Amino acid sequence: MFREADDGVHVEITTTVLCTLFENLVRVLFRELKLEEKARQEDPALVRFEQARSDVLKLIEKNEGDGYERIRKVLTTASLFSQREMLQAVARHLGLKWETDLENIFKTWKDARHPLVHETSRAHRTEDQWKELSLNESRIAGAINVLLLRLFGYAGLMKASTFEERYRTL
Repeated sequence: MFREADDGVHVEITTTVLCTLFENLVRVLFRELKLEEKARQEDPALVRFEQARSDVLKLIEKNEGDGYERIRKVLTTASLFSQREMLQAVARHLGLKWETDLENIFKTWKDARHPLVHETSRAHRTEDQWKELSLNESRIAGAINVLLLRLFGYAGLMKASTFEERYRTL
């Protein structure tokens, strides 16, 4: 699909799609590998967050009005786990080291995704910014491969970034 899109689809769109695929892969792995309870046991801050959210929701229930309703909805839907926390749990489960294997991948995903999704000014990118966007696309695709290859039990050499001709050992 990306080879076909390469000819006519803007790099911002393909990078946004890859970011979404990576994000959802992490969420699916986190859920299907049943890592939530283990993560709760390893991080007491998560339990404190759940308690604090519950306490604040009880306080809000006593109040009426649009503002309180909006805050209630935000707290009710607030995810216990951030994307970073889910990726860290997946990394631990797959035997990957955060500092050497996934921290830079997470930073690349975050740095690529957030401006594409939240910024409105895209028309005046520099050549270096366009190059970085393409490199990020390659790195995020490599990150997807890292997670899937480890999930499948692969160990050995892999290409981490096509555009950079980077290899790594899993």
